[in-house]
Formats: sequence, C-alpha cells, structure tokens
Amino acid sequence: MDTRYIIGFIADETPAVEALYQRCLDCDMSPTFEGQSEAFTEIQVSDDLRTDEAIDDALAELEAADRGTISLWTNSGMKVALKFRNVAPKNPLERGYGRVSISLQTPQFDPRHKDRSLCRTRVEELLDLVEQLTVLIDPIYVWSGTLEAVHDHQSMIPEGRPIVSHVDELLWLTVMSPTVVEEFGGREHVLATPAWRVDELDSGHVLLVLQDHPYDPAESIERSPEEHLLDS
Repeated sequence: MDTRYIIGFIADETPAVEALYQRCLDCDMSPTFEGQSEAFTEIQVSDDLRTDEAIDDALAELEAADRGTISLWTNSGMKVALKFRNVAPKNPLERGYGRVSISLQTPQFDPRHKDRSLCRTRVEELLDLVEQLTVLIDPIYVWSGTLEAVHDHQSMIPEGRPIVSHVDELLWLTVMSPTVVEEFGGREHVLATPAWRVDELDSGHVLLVLQDHPYDPAESIERSPEEHLLDS
C-alpha cells in the first residue's frame, strides 16, 4: 500500500504554531532529516511551498497565515506533515477534517516495505505524537484513516453534533474528549472497549487504538470494538 494516512483533530481552536512545533520537539522530532534544528527543510505557508526557512521567521509567517504545513522527522527517520488551520471552518466538512491534522505516507511504516520492528517503533512514535498533541489541542474528537477511506468521510468523520450520532465506523485510531466519552456510554464503558490499546490521558481524553498496526496487524482482537461502542 502506498497512500497517505491522516489523523484529524476536531477542535474549537487552533493552538499557537510555536506551541504545536514545541510539542513535536518534545517527541524528539526534528525539522530536518539529519536532525539539525537551524532551519525547516520544508514548510507550506497557505499555498506557498518554502524550503530551508529559518525557524523563527517561518513560525511567525505560519502564525499569520490562514493555514500551513510543517514537515518534520521522527527519531527513526519517519517524515510527518503537521497541518493546521488558523481560521474558523467555513462549512461542516472543514469542521470535520479538524483544525490540526497529521499526515504521512504509508510505506514508511508498512511491513511490506520496512522491517516489522522498525514499523512497531514508528507506530509508537506516531502514538506518542498523538498523545502530546491531544493534551495541547484539547480536541473534541480525533479520527484516522487512509486518504481513500477519508473520501468516504460520512461514515467516519463527524460533521455534526452530538459526535455519537455522526459516526458509523471506527478506524485504527480514535481519541474522545470527556464529553464524547459520555456520549459513547461513559468512562467505564469506553475504557472496556476490546481494542489493542485503550489509554486514559491526563487531559481526560480516551485514546483507542484498535490494532497494533493501522492496516497490517500482527495481532488480532477477538471481539468487535464497533459492536461494543456503536451498537450498544
């Protein structure tokens, strides 16, 4: 599989770009593949693609733009695009896609392209980033999926409220705010979801990871998380 994997953070506000960048640094990410920190290898300010931009100048421009993208690399060398919107969504679809999103190409963590142990490392790096950003962004809901799955967004990306009434499908990774946790049956019920990982974060959000890999798991789960959360 060679496609883009996207994780979208639905929130009421966008944090400061510098704060988003700092959270990425806290996850041992770097603005260059080589690990240097003097300049961004690649950013996008609205529709303008830039390369080799000084960090402070780039952050100021990104903060003033309506939207932007920062390319970053994890400790293992996985390239991740951090995208954000600094303006309010214009329609339900934009609101559903989220104020902040992470995207990356699937061959970087695909066992058919990379060693399985490296793929596990990169999945853990991605989950660490999601946890760090969740605490900062305070999202209402976080969804995930391949670009192709996102095109069928009506089943997985909630465009209305309450969230539970606008989600018909769970994909690999989901984060629920405390309010949304209550919509799905309450804390104890959500924490009992049969999934590979269920973590309650310090912010009160609950992180659900259905399997050990987004689409090529080494382990399987016996019960359906969707039956537990969506059909109960």
